[in-house]
Amino acid sequence: MAETLLDGALQFWENTWHVKPDPRSIDWPLVRSPLPMIVWLVVYLLAVFFGPKLMKNRQPFELRGLMAGYNLLMVVWSGYMMTELHLVTYHLDNRYCTGIDYSDDPKAVRLASVIWLTYISKGVEFSDTIIFILRKKTNQVTFLHVYHHAVVLVVGYMAARWYTGGISWFWPCFNSFIHFLMYSYYFVSGLGPQFQKYLWWKKYLTLMQLIQFLAGLLIIIYSFWAECDHAAEWKVIMFLYLGSLFVLFSMFYQRSYQKSPKAEKGKQN
Repeated sequence: MAETLLDGALQFWENTWHVKPDPRSIDWPLVRSPLPMIVWLVVYLLAVFFGPKLMKNRQPFELRGLMAGYNLLMVVWSGYMMTELHLVTYHLDNRYCTGIDYSDDPKAVRLASVIWLTYISKGVEFSDTIIFILRKKTNQVTFLHVYHHAVVLVVGYMAARWYTGGISWFWPCFNSFIHFLMYSYYFVSGLGPQFQKYLWWKKYLTLMQLIQFLAGLLIIIYSFWAECDHAAEWKVIMFLYLGSLFVLFSMFYQRSYQKSPKAEKGKQN
């Protein structure tokens, strides 16, 4: 029943926007049907809701070895995606204003495969939240954290199924660079207190995240202005998604790193 309803929703979307699934990626894992993605997302949200309750009367797990391995894996994974996305689009005349190439050209297929891999990575990154919960660091499981992780999986699925090129390459490329730095930070942080002196650049990670969202928004605006061959509905979705993240991360940055005049005055007194 659920799968029938999902198939109907997919058909409605495709008929409305006259966009068909990428024939190359449609049979790749977790793409043909949105059901696995939805189950993945629902399980994640249930873990966010029930996880802290289950851990309430339990001792937090250390997970140092698991965290070190996971962070190192994500450093390598993010670095690979960042490099691949740059290399497969570098040859394009104007890679900020090019349509999706659905052909079997090796470079076009290579780009589609990295976009699919980006989608899979967003599900794997749910592990961030699970680790926070198991370590009873629930103060880090904020609305921004959950919203960012949840929505990006849906956006990633859409890119892997329908929009495997064009404007879809830029944000994952920049985002992979940020995640390369972020998981490097987490990895070094987990090595022990003696390495804390090397982690002075934490706040700049959030600043770079803001820059990536702003850059993505500007590229989408440019694509409208230059009448680039990008699907209009996809540009609107990405604009709303990146715009919401820019607002939420701006609020987080202001709360975390910018002192209010009252707090500054109290410090001086």
